[in-house]
Amino acid sequence: MTTVTVAYEGKRHEFVVDLDSELDIFLYQLLSVFDLEIEEQQIEGIDMSQVDYSLAQCGIKPNGVYTLKKRTKVQAPPTPVVSQQQRQQQQQHLITPQAKQFQQRLASNLQTVGAWEDAKSQQLARSLIPLELLKERARKNPSALPDSKDELFVQLLGWYKNEFFTWVNQCPCGHCNGATDNAGATHPDQTERSFGAGIVELYKCRTCPGQPITRFPRYNHPAKLLETRRGRCGEWANAFGLLARSIGFEVRHVADWTDHVWTEVYSEALGRWVHADSCENKWDTPLMYEAGWGKKLTYVIAFSVHSTVDVTRRYTRNLQEVLQRRSLVDEEWLKSQLAMITQSRFSTVSDEIMFLTLHRLDEEEKELSIAQSQSLNPNMLSVEEKEGRISGSTEWKTQRGEMGENLPENEPKVTTKKFIPAKQRMVSDTINFPALQKKLVSINDGLGDDVKLNSDELNIIFSLETELTKPNEFPHRGVTVIEKILSKWTAENAFPAIDLLKMILLHPLASEQALASSFGSNIWESVLKFLSSSNPSTVLVSVRFFLNATSNVKIAPSLKPYVLEIVETATPFCLAQTNVAFVKTLSYLLLNLSIAFPSNTFLFEALPKVIESTEDSTSLLNLALALGTILSASPAQRERKEVKAALEKLSRNSTEAIQDVFVEI
Repeated sequence: MTTVTVAYEGKRHEFVVDLDSELDIFLYQLLSVFDLEIEEQQIEGIDMSQVDYSLAQCGIKPNGVYTLKKRTKVQAPPTPVVSQQQRQQQQQHLITPQAKQFQQRLASNLQTVGAWEDAKSQQLARSLIPLELLKERARKNPSALPDSKDELFVQLLGWYKNEFFTWVNQCPCGHCNGATDNAGATHPDQTERSFGAGIVELYKCRTCPGQPITRFPRYNHPAKLLETRRGRCGEWANAFGLLARSIGFEVRHVADWTDHVWTEVYSEALGRWVHADSCENKWDTPLMYEAGWGKKLTYVIAFSVHSTVDVTRRYTRNLQEVLQRRSLVDEEWLKSQLAMITQSRFSTVSDEIMFLTLHRLDEEEKELSIAQSQSLNPNMLSVEEKEGRISGSTEWKTQRGEMGENLPENEPKVTTKKFIPAKQRMVSDTINFPALQKKLVSINDGLGDDVKLNSDELNIIFSLETELTKPNEFPHRGVTVIEKILSKWTAENAFPAIDLLKMILLHPLASEQALASSFGSNIWESVLKFLSSSNPSTVLVSVRFFLNATSNVKIAPSLKPYVLEIVETATPFCLAQTNVAFVKTLSYLLLNLSIAFPSNTFLFEALPKVIESTEDSTSLLNLALALGTILSASPAQRERKEVKAALEKLSRNSTEAIQDVFVEI
């Protein structure tokens, strides 16, 4: 990390930056400080033609001093690839004051997670963590989590809360450590600014002669916070994120627009992002803010070095009320803005990391879609989710309205509840067009002239990103080119085309007739043959293709003759894979099939088999919903031996959402 000074219209500001980070993130920082639109920024003597270049590649030097000017003629620098429709939405809303403020908050949080990646900061963090002690505590904990890495993270949370960091209500006197009174605030000095402080709180000692003033800079640099080891939720989450990253945990910084921040950690064992609040020493209690604290949430956004995601649905069971409170920016603008930030991350990572991130985004969207359909059931809340806030003084928490309200002790328990068949169909709508285009070109260059695409056909494929944003024009030409690929390319090479075809199925005009008019042969049989491939990538995208086909009510009925073959082919392959992505995708497909064909008796054989073969909680929840849906249509099938065995397994699962569904079934 180094400092860089930028001057603009008489105002100077020092930035703490990583010269290996990309220019686009620095442009967000300039926007947040100088309120100058990204398109209007020009740094004298710096090459700003490539926003995905690192600061060093652009010519930024350590401790350099630069002059920022406003372009006389606005020329937008190249941006990460987003659709034309998204670009228009961005231009429409960026000019509003609220959108500017929103961008500033996004930029600030991006800077936070960027600082966690600094090698020297991570080295300092590792030196402070008693790792062997935490591992020993994890081993000896009689109520430890099933996965040792998850348990280690929980032990890190407890150590951080109880032994490392300190909460500050009123900063104590710097001379006698005694009580103080608030004496206002002031601007940070040069040293304090270099560590990210934007404001300094002042406190006057009650007992020292002369009542000296103690400064409390609100630092925003995680390495500095490891030195001071005190603060409120912002400092807590920031320093904890660095500590967790330093020992290999994948973590995200989660910003709640109603004034709180916390962490999410990716659990390989659970196959999902898990809520973690270091201020409260809480693990996987996402509903505590709404149900326990009584917060009226609006925007909850998670930031990592690879993606930026709106995760509000994870933290609410009153989504419609939340959406009514979200009035700062247009929802489509926000979606496109987050997509632009995420896509800009992919320019500096390997294909492996990019595809892993895309897969996780796809899985997370399905998880959040399920959460969106659930209502708040007080009986399914954990004890910790019902509690009010722990950190902070009673007066402060009361003032913020975060003490919470205890649920009535005599509230009747729901012991029976009729199961409502699932109606919300799952889709796979995550795709990275530039990466797929690059892959297709690479494959095509290595093929013979008799099977390779010509330049016109490649251009048609490249235009699909734009074509799919036109709701009144079905991309017939793209479908025709994809048919050629599926008929002539091998299974190892065809998977990018199938991935594109799955997105076409989500087009508003997609129907059996529209597909038939462009796809000369039987589209279902063409993709079915790839389910038998030995190539995992090809099988996975083929399952996702049928997932989207069953999500489209205009298309799904035409799949009925192929349901048995789809399930019989996909199930054994997916269950044989060690990557949990396969069984999760299969579970989404089976859920869609149960909604589309609830009376199909073959599902009573397939669903129990998959339930018995997996321990993944997300998959089991999908399968439980699917089983309940087909049992609602055919109650007599409950007596089948395999169905009874599946219900017995679901009854033993400790996941609350699965138990909720099981009780209803």
